[in-house]
Amino acid sequence: MLKKVEECLKQLTRGKRADLKDDICILQTCQDERMFVKASELFLQKWKPAKQSHLTEYLDYFQTQWLLKNQKQNLSFCHRRVEATNTYIDAQKEISTN
Repeated sequence: MLKKVEECLKQLTRGKRADLKDDICILQTCQDERMFVKASELFLQKWKPAKQSHLTEYLDYFQTQWLLKNQKQNLSFCHRRVEATNTYIDAQKEISTN
C-alpha cells in the first residue's frame, strides 16, 4: 500500500507524503472494526479537503480498494499486527524481570 502512495503522490511535498503514510500506518493499528471505521472517516475528512486532483484521485482509489473492498482483510491484518506487538512486549517484560 505504501508503495502505491509513493507512486500516486509524487507531486506532494515530502512532508505531506510522510504525513499521509503515517496516517495510513495508524489505520493499520486499529484493534477493532468500530475503531477502524471511525479512523477511516477521520482520515478521509483530513485529506479530502486538500482539493488537489492527484490526491483526490488517490483517495478515491484508496477508499474503494482499501477501506471498503478489503476492510475485513485489513482488520485481520491489524489484529495479527497487534497480537505480534503484544507478544514482543510480553517477551521484553519477561527478559527484563530475569
